[in-house]
Amino acid sequence: MGIFCGAVLLTVFVVYTRNHLWKRWAVLAASLLVIALIINFSEKGHYLDRASSILSESYSVVTNQGTGYEGSSRLFIWVKSLPLIKDYFWFGSGPDTFEFIFPATPEERQTYLGNANIIVDKVHNEYLQIAITLGAPTLFIYLLFLFLIVKKAIQAVKKATGREQIVLFGLISTVIGYLIQAFFNISTVPVAPIFWSILGVTLAKAESHLKNNTERHKISEQKEKFLSA
Repeated sequence: MGIFCGAVLLTVFVVYTRNHLWKRWAVLAASLLVIALIINFSEKGHYLDRASSILSESYSVVTNQGTGYEGSSRLFIWVKSLPLIKDYFWFGSGPDTFEFIFPATPEERQTYLGNANIIVDKVHNEYLQIAITLGAPTLFIYLLFLFLIVKKAIQAVKKATGREQIVLFGLISTVIGYLIQAFFNISTVPVAPIFWSILGVTLAKAESHLKNNTERHKISEQKEKFLSA
């Protein structure tokens, strides 16, 4: 999901407005499609079936026909977890304590998760996970932090041109793609360091470009004043 959203953003904001990139992007997209089909064939159609189920389950949720089984029973976990935000609003239940407070009964676990004794230690939603285990104020600070970085990157990309603009668009698309997929998963050890590294690079590139642009603007103003004197 995150990769797809990131690719869509790149297509709209980078490739669409640059005709010379269309051919390369088409070749890349075709290559990825072939690889995806090969992997799907080797897995006996698992990924295609999963993609189809995402569409059908999304329709069920949007049309208020959800059963709780949607998203590998993620909907059931989210619905059961939402009331916990009020119970642990300020300070949360504590890091990695979700399994001890998840309120589903053994009967519900058997029905929706296939095992009455299964341990549910994750909400499968990074934002809900933070709100419940670390508190709503922590989630607010986290979202504000991300918003400020993305906002600064957007400011920089508006002033950038050429390759610099493409790089910034790529970084922004990567960050937004991760934030979208985080709605269906939580931060994991293999992925988190990469995300935070990319986030840091995004902020550094944006600040550097804005600083350089400001300096160039000041120099230009000084030249104009000198020439007009």
